[in-house]
Amino acid sequence: MGQDIPKQFINVYDKPVLICTREALGRKPQYDIRSGMERTIRILKELG
Repeated sequence: MGQDIPKQFINVYDKPVLICTREALGRKPQYDIRSGMERTIRILKELG
């Protein structure tokens, strides 16, 4: 896509794709979105 940032951090409807996905999966009880989120949170903090 020619972006300087990974695709999951590109904004869609004023939110990063990753956040949109997390919110969508958070509405589904069969998904545990907490696993692996520590790394994602660290990356988001680094991006500012």
